[in-house]
Amino acid sequence: MYILHLSDLHFGTLNDAKLWQSQLAQDLRGLKCLSIDALILSGDIANKSTPEEYASAKNFLDNFCEEFPIKRQNVVIVPGNHDLNWILSEDAYTLVRRRNYSGSVDSNRIIDQGGDAIEVRDEEQYQHRFDYFSKFYEDVTGEPYPLTDDLQGILYPLAEQKILFLGLNSAWELDHYYKQRASINPQALSNALKKIRQNSEYNNWLKIAVWHHPLNSNSEDRIKDHGFMEQLAEAGFRLALHGHIHKADNILYRYDRSIGGRKIEVISAGTFGAHTRELVTGYPWQYQLLKLENDKLTVYTRKREELNGAWKPDGRWTTGDGVTTLSFYEIDLGSQQIPKNEQPILETQSAASRSLTNSERKRLEQRLDALQVQWQLTMDLLAQLRKDLGFQADAAVKFQLQQQIKSAETQLSQLDTELTEIEEKLKKS
Repeated sequence: MYILHLSDLHFGTLNDAKLWQSQLAQDLRGLKCLSIDALILSGDIANKSTPEEYASAKNFLDNFCEEFPIKRQNVVIVPGNHDLNWILSEDAYTLVRRRNYSGSVDSNRIIDQGGDAIEVRDEEQYQHRFDYFSKFYEDVTGEPYPLTDDLQGILYPLAEQKILFLGLNSAWELDHYYKQRASINPQALSNALKKIRQNSEYNNWLKIAVWHHPLNSNSEDRIKDHGFMEQLAEAGFRLALHGHIHKADNILYRYDRSIGGRKIEVISAGTFGAHTRELVTGYPWQYQLLKLENDKLTVYTRKREELNGAWKPDGRWTTGDGVTTLSFYEIDLGSQQIPKNEQPILETQSAASRSLTNSERKRLEQRLDALQVQWQLTMDLLAQLRKDLGFQADAAVKFQLQQQIKSAETQLSQLDTELTEIEEKLKKS
């Protein structure tokens, strides 16, 4: 089966919609992909969350689904930070003289910029900043998007394929003033997980979560509270799809430190249609096609380098020193949940197939224990550096912290790679 993952579409005009649909359809047919089983839109469908932009997005989807028929219930859509309307957000706040306000100064519902006045939020009106997105969601799926925060954990069961998607709103606390409060609503997640527990049919299904913001980023508008990932891992989720960072990426969230323990592969799709000024250096427009065969998931990354150009393979995934990069990678979704390389390690058949000696196994296990400790220390350091960055105002110090964060993230990635390689060796022996 095929899952099409598009993110950060940033729709503008009907001309965009027609061009992008044609470019995408042509590329999929070139890949011999003639049908799509599920379509994932992981946020930022619009650019300024206006009815006109969503009309363009609807036109794109109508034309696409006419050529690649997809059931309504197989279209998963979550909002991003560009899917809330700033004008509607501003309208939810009322200017009040400070001396006339007797309520609590709660930063969650008050904008305090100093001076004689503060802006106080009307809770009911505040929910309506997602109105235009909600209407678009209803036009596509047949159901209005719930404006109540704790209902924004939506299940999308694909019974035939035995796959369960969970859509979450990581922009639920954002508005025109508070632009960096990306998070997952605890009650929305709790309500969704309760529904999953109550339906035993989902027990052996592949579970995939979808939201918009990243877990790791140098920017402050990332999800800083990763506690929800522990709950997802406990509930048996194997994959998570997101966007926002405008580049294809893949990180491994480790919940257990044991061999074959619970892990979640976190996959970012890149931006499908952002303005050229919003592209990340070295990353053109991108989308991802996920092919699921039994317990193997292949993630194909596609790129478009010219505004009116064609999609082509995006060969950016490394497979080892001196080995050609590939435009895809594979993930083993079996019971061990250990990702595989796209290309086997170059070694002799006898060396690859023989069992480890007791001393070799012991050394690997000792190395694994040491790496796991180092991995946790690096995670703790990364969390502290990001916390320090959030409170730092001095530009020179902020730059130094950002460089330290990049270094820690690189080290974490290297540790992940080595941990996976050792686990794979121990598993095969």
